[in-house]
Amino acid sequence: MYARIHRDRGVDLRLSTSVSEWIADGDRVEAVALSDGTREEVDLVLVAVGIEPELALAGDLGLRMEAGGVAVDETLRADGGVYCAGDIAAHLHPVFGRHLRVEHWQVARKQGQAIGQAIVGGSSAYEELPWFWSDQYDVNLQYVGSAAGFDRTVWKGRPEWRAVLGLLPAGRARPGGAGGQRRQDDPGQPRADQPPGAGVARRAGRRGERPAGARPVHLEPR
Repeated sequence: MYARIHRDRGVDLRLSTSVSEWIADGDRVEAVALSDGTREEVDLVLVAVGIEPELALAGDLGLRMEAGGVAVDETLRADGGVYCAGDIAAHLHPVFGRHLRVEHWQVARKQGQAIGQAIVGGSSAYEELPWFWSDQYDVNLQYVGSAAGFDRTVWKGRPEWRAVLGLLPAGRARPGGAGGQRRQDDPGQPRADQPPGAGVARRAGRRGERPAGARPVHLEPR
């Protein structure tokens, strides 16, 4: 659906294609050779390569690593009185039953708050589901959960509304969902009157329980 939205606006998407060579004139890139054998002239190159977490201090402390970060338990504790949050924390999530490392400012903020509460009031399992949103032209993309593995996809809504939801459950306690809708500033279009992720419970059940996060977000027009 999102590929179609971008292509409808003139974006040339090349999927499963990589840059095999930068073709430069002096210090300026003029073209790129692609892995499919084509060459494209360019005016500007944007390189989006992500980040690598800085783990030197954690290594010096002898903390265990997992999933490209510092392994922390369900309460975000790495070892003894050491807690980790944000991009470096590979959190043993009590809902998904595996370590998740999420590079998103909202997760860092929420986990930091949870660690502060743990230090002053005692530790408890951090159960909030990760989520993010992004505006794609006039369509708002929302994603909640972690769908690293799934056994079925369920769509709810109509493509012409551009208000749909795909649920990606793998087992009963590993929910994930992606949804799209017209932005709320688009008059007359269906919308979900909630912040991202609000329609999927942030405190889903522990392993073995049926998670509230498996319920669909309601995206039908009201």
